[in-house]
Amino acid sequence: MTRICRAFAAVTISIVLPVARADDTALRDAAAALQRGDYTLAESKLRAELKIHPADAEALSLLGMVFDARKEFSQAEADRK
Repeated sequence: MTRICRAFAAVTISIVLPVARADDTALRDAAAALQRGDYTLAESKLRAELKIHPADAEALSLLGMVFDARKEFSQAEADRK
C-alpha cells in the first residue's frame, strides 16, 4: 500500500507543480517593461508578484535588475533584508 501512495504522490506532484507555475504572465510583463526601460511598471508588477510569492527567485532577480538600472543600490540592499 505504501508503494502505491508514493507513486500517486509522485505523479500528482509532477502534474501540479508545472501547472502552479504556468501563470508567469506578471513576470513576463515585468521583463518586457524592464527591456523597454519602463522601470516603474516593472517594479510595480514585480512587487505585486512578490506579495503573492515572496521567495520567487525570478521576481527577486528582476527587481534587482530594476534597481541596478536605476542605480538605486541602497534600495536593493534595503529590500534584501
